[in-house]
Amino acid sequence: MKNIQFSIIIPVKNCSKTLTDTLRSIFNQTYKHYEVIVVDDGSTEDIEKIIKSN
Repeated sequence: MKNIQFSIIIPVKNCSKTLTDTLRSIFNQTYKHYEVIVVDDGSTEDIEKIIKSN
């Protein structure tokens, strides 16, 4: 099991471009002891596909 030190919670609603940039920025950090939680508030965009592609 990973040694998670903190959680990053990202609320989203129809922000595919911003979410892609945000996830890339987080994943490019050198510190890796975190989890990312994306909370979708009824987007009409395919947020799950965006998350999986990053």
